[in-house]
Amino acid sequence: SGAFTLDLVNPNGASSAGSVGISSAGAAAASLAGAAKASLASGSFHAGRFGVAVVHLKLSSAGRAELKRSKKLKVLVHVTSTVAGKKLSRSYPLTLRAGKH
Repeated sequence: SGAFTLDLVNPNGASSAGSVGISSAGAAAASLAGAAKASLASGSFHAGRFGVAVVHLKLSSAGRAELKRSKKLKVLVHVTSTVAGKKLSRSYPLTLRAGKH
């Protein structure tokens, strides 16, 4: 199904809201070509003070096909949030692995 969750921790004393985007990285970016630069998954979140936000994401059809073909997919997780009026943006590398059926 391509569905997965990310747990985002808010270490701040103020609530935080924002968005999460997943894009391909590494060899997968080359194999996915033009569609690869588009988001493979996206979602939004809201976390209270010192809270945890669970973001539910679903891979795009191109992302699911690449994950099925290669069994693992290197991606970049782009997190953009607003905390106390300040906009913050960070990217984190992540490897998705195909589930065992």
